[in-house]
Amino acid sequence: MAQNPMQRKMTNAFLLGMLITLLIAALAVGLLLLNMNKIKKEKEKLESNQKATTRTVYVATTTIPEGTVAYGASDEQGNAQTLIEKRTVATLMKDNLLDASDLEEYNESTGETKVNTLKAKFDITSGTVLTKEMFSKDGVDSSERLMEYNMISLPSQLVKNTYIDVRILLPSGEDFVVVSKKYIEQASNTTIWMKMSEAEIEVLSNAIIESYIIDGAKLYATTYTSPASQIASKCTYVPTTKVQEILKAMVDGAKGNELAAMWKNYSGVRGRLEKYLQSYDSDEQKEKTAEGVENEKTELQTARDTFLDGTGTGK
Repeated sequence: MAQNPMQRKMTNAFLLGMLITLLIAALAVGLLLLNMNKIKKEKEKLESNQKATTRTVYVATTTIPEGTVAYGASDEQGNAQTLIEKRTVATLMKDNLLDASDLEEYNESTGETKVNTLKAKFDITSGTVLTKEMFSKDGVDSSERLMEYNMISLPSQLVKNTYIDVRILLPSGEDFVVVSKKYIEQASNTTIWMKMSEAEIEVLSNAIIESYIIDGAKLYATTYTSPASQIASKCTYVPTTKVQEILKAMVDGAKGNELAAMWKNYSGVRGRLEKYLQSYDSDEQKEKTAEGVENEKTELQTARDTFLDGTGTGK
């Protein structure tokens, strides 16, 4: 049956609406499929990245305060401390990560394995992925001993777990570094405890004696404000020729060469110290040294008695 113009117009409008609806639906479906495909690809990319960045690394098993031994010998008895462990984690870090060679070093020529002592340069939170820069590697020197000093002038706010330089100041105002960046294991009002190598013990002992002899000389400690980022000071103090000869006979290899080079660079320092010492005859030097040592022994005995009384083992 023939349609009148009005019916034809309505039919055409209906068909056009249906066509537009179908087009919109098709477009929506296409966009949805495109978006789903995009999401799928992003998910695959993310999973691929996570897989690519998953590494076996060392992490902190607990919070490690600045100056704390995280691995290696932790006390004078050599008791081991391990505050780190291996874990497989997803991390973007790939450069300078702590690895097994930082913990222990194998010497093929001797067949010996040396365990390194790693000290935190700053506070490290639990679970942190560890890098080489977070630690100072203080391999234990076989000559290292825990030394106690009560003749060094200490900063009023010095506490343990800090780093210091020990310096000697002369009446002329000349100031020399004797030992540098030493870690304070313990500290009291007048006494500090530090782990010292044989070379450091010899050099500091020399400086202590000379500080006793030279009127107006001052042996004192200075603290590092940011030990994590500050390198050790250059040791500018030069011991006597006799002490140098002793150390040359005791220390060889790279360390011996390092000491010899340092003494050569600051050879003029020894001459200036000798001028001060020459103003005192041998009897005066012996008398001043004996007086200084006696004061040291008296303070040490007093501290020892106080310690024993505190532990209940004193007489």
